[in-house]
Amino acid sequence: VYLFFQFSFNSLQSTSFNKKEQARAKIAKFSTVYGEDADLELVRGNYEAFHQNYEQSLSHFLRLHQLRPNSQSVIAVAEIRNKLDKKDAALRGLEDWLIKNPSDQPVRMYLANIRL
Repeated sequence: VYLFFQFSFNSLQSTSFNKKEQARAKIAKFSTVYGEDADLELVRGNYEAFHQNYEQSLSHFLRLHQLRPNSQSVIAVAEIRNKLDKKDAALRGLEDWLIKNPSDQPVRMYLANIRL
């Protein structure tokens, strides 16, 4: 499965528009057959963020957070919300996470930096 993700991600980054669409179609088919997958959502979110498609990136990172809530997913969501000029939503998400996970130091550090 990891090799499939890596192949699809590499295909998306280094190919023409037509091949990018083919790679996206393969990923969609994979999702249909195997269901949602946190690793796939992470790859898709990073890809869309790399290409500054922040709304699409946010939807993938939100699904990632639903599938595998952790420091990485909450920070990814906050980062993209911040890039979309939704700083209040980013702060609220981080603060809500810290209420439930007060010892999460990476999120606490990210929150301190985003407030600057």
